[in-house]
Amino acid sequence: MSDWQNGNISKLLPIDLAHLSRQTLGDESLKREVLGLFLVQATAARTELAQAKGEARRSLAHRLVGSARAVGAFAIAACAAELEASPQSEAAAEQLPLLIDEMQLFLSEQMG
Repeated sequence: MSDWQNGNISKLLPIDLAHLSRQTLGDESLKREVLGLFLVQATAARTELAQAKGEARRSLAHRLVGSARAVGAFAIAACAAELEASPQSEAAAEQLPLLIDEMQLFLSEQMG
């Protein structure tokens, strides 16, 4: 059972802003740009996921894992990694869009 399935991930914030700040060397402008790019990617992935099956699902998840880790979206990264490893996992395919929605809401509240 993966971390996101057993509840360990639910203790994480949707985006680890301290991690993101380290990744962007504290540059607020760069942080916003990186988050904006990730939001576009995550939103597109959520939309594509509704239709994706098999290898398309694996590829979509693979693209999301690295960028999610880079910005500190560790719950999304863990769920996407699970989906990449097991593209037939309906639980992961159902959870990933929810995590993306949660991240979007969090960022709208944090970033204004």
